[in-house]
Amino acid sequence: MLPQVPNLKSLVSAQGAVATALRSIVNFLKFRFPALATGTNLIMSLAVFILLFVFWYCHKRGRETRLEKERLAAEEGQSSAASINEDADSIFGSKPNIKEGEKEPPQEPLIITDGKEKEAELSDLPSVSHLPDPKSGDAPDMATAPPRSK
Repeated sequence: MLPQVPNLKSLVSAQGAVATALRSIVNFLKFRFPALATGTNLIMSLAVFILLFVFWYCHKRGRETRLEKERLAAEEGQSSAASINEDADSIFGSKPNIKEGEKEPPQEPLIITDGKEKEAELSDLPSVSHLPDPKSGDAPDMATAPPRSK
């Protein structure tokens, strides 16, 4: 008999499991690819990418197997599931069941002011009439850097 494979939720919720997995991936990358060991940022970036890829694959595979079980149960007529396509256990929670006629119209955003500032007007913008024509290729002189103090 095969041992029971733990699900993603139990792996992530176990104390120190993610840190241990990340440490294992970093050690593997250091020993397998010693040329990468010169840059810690590169190794950590690759390790985090690999770890997130594994978590994504576990989530995707778990969802596929759950949907397949629901489909098989629905074919046998033993399922009380509402829909096979509904992803009720997603990381964002359950989807709200709102019908088209019950949706509220969008509201204008609430703007809170203290009354101390005035509305911006065209006259508040700086004048650009003294700048050279960009088609002529003349650029304004750049400001010089302040002298370095030792």
